[in-house]
Amino acid sequence: MSRPVRTSVAMMNPHGTVDHVFADVADRMSEGALLLGVKNTRAISRAFVRRLEENGMLLHTLDRKALGGRAVDAALVNPLTLRAMTGSSSGTALNVLYHINDLGLGTDGGGSVLAPAASVNLYAFISPSLDRENMSAFAKTSTDGIAFTPSLGFIARDLGTLRRPIGLFFDISKVSYRRLEVPADLDIYGPRAPLVSYLRDTVQPGCVLVSREGPVDQMGIGDTIYGHHDEVTMAGQRASGKGLMRVVNMAGLAAAAIPTERLGWTDIVIARDDDEGVGAILAEASRLDAGRSALVDRYFGDLDAYFDEWRA
Repeated sequence: MSRPVRTSVAMMNPHGTVDHVFADVADRMSEGALLLGVKNTRAISRAFVRRLEENGMLLHTLDRKALGGRAVDAALVNPLTLRAMTGSSSGTALNVLYHINDLGLGTDGGGSVLAPAASVNLYAFISPSLDRENMSAFAKTSTDGIAFTPSLGFIARDLGTLRRPIGLFFDISKVSYRRLEVPADLDIYGPRAPLVSYLRDTVQPGCVLVSREGPVDQMGIGDTIYGHHDEVTMAGQRASGKGLMRVVNMAGLAAAAIPTERLGWTDIVIARDDDEGVGAILAEASRLDAGRSALVDRYFGDLDAYFDEWRA
């Protein structure tokens, strides 16, 4: 079988987003299969990836990540804002945006899946219960002193594709919930510790909380290493547009990021990390979903553009 054009682009690696290509993916393709990119981190177990592959989500690339789990990736560029790409699952989000992959798998400690997806108007989902036993071995402390265990999360260009891996791990058929919105006087861009407490107190069984946030990393830099220096850098960090997406995992909750029509703005839909909660997240996500920019998809989906040059 000939090499798929997306594999050829991945091997070309024009954006520096790919660490490794599994070029034999053509031999494993079947009708309805999805190409999967995985963040290049040992925290993601081979067993979990095999489960996805057994269900038609085929490992295609290992994706570049921001060094040290940093919230921005100085080595990669967000092609929509032309600023530094949001991290740390930076390459995974970009390889979905660039149509190299249909689906991305990353890790999220303090927004490392939700924020990169939001910055380029992609869909994302995280859940602390995914491969929990393995992920518990990678507990750590954030740069602002909060202990957490990272969660796994998926990134996709559309909600239907995002639902596919979620349905492997959750029974999402039972949906009944009430919708909560973040109160206007809550400073979602402030320190994380009180926001973790707020989410744990507020997000109870039978409800979803919706928080509109953004624009991610356009007006400022959402990165603690940058922001901790002084009042000016702290203000720049607050202006990054990253709100509750930074603390959902730390609160032990599940969430989805659903892009809006505005660049870098997303609706974060948060619920309990169980079947009913995840079902409610997906139901609310369907209600909110306004689709993505057709122009962006046409532009980045034109993979023939990578081969529009003279051949020796």
